[in-house]
Amino acid sequence: MINHTYMSKVILSIGIPGAGKTTYLKQFATEHGYDYLSSDEIRQEIIGDYYDQTKNVEVFEALRQRAADSLAHGHTVVIDATFAQQEGREMTLKFLREAGAEKIQGIFFDTPIEIAKERNAERELQTKETSIERMDKTLKKYPPELTEGFDTLIVLDEHREPTYIEMNREGNEIKWERRIH
Repeated sequence: MINHTYMSKVILSIGIPGAGKTTYLKQFATEHGYDYLSSDEIRQEIIGDYYDQTKNVEVFEALRQRAADSLAHGHTVVIDATFAQQEGREMTLKFLREAGAEKIQGIFFDTPIEIAKERNAERELQTKETSIERMDKTLKKYPPELTEGFDTLIVLDEHREPTYIEMNREGNEIKWERRIH
């Protein structure tokens, strides 16, 4: 465990392409002076191709190492990636804890696939619809859960409004849910 005097915090995104993660998180990180890490930007840097998924092991290793470096300096880190696979989320959360993260907040952008596809069609860098569909199916089957290692899990709708918040405070779960009629 790394010794540091500041609270090391990570904000980890979860959601399909077109859900609004990057639009929201990049601005949020800038406004608050947090370190912003994007798997897409790292993929572009390492491979030179935003779409190339062939070196994801290297991309996510670089992302985790950069997050660990930020945590070692007591910074809050915002990590922007889809994290559709439960196993990948759990592995990343375990690594972040070992790297010194004292608090990990998950933000699940639960945007309907139709809206995500519309947003994707309007973007300069588009993701294949089949990839969006695959990730959406995976997230529906294995949505993020507090038990994966999050201290707080916030679920946002397509308008970035909270629909569900779950927290773990000293072993006691606190749940809040807004019912939408």
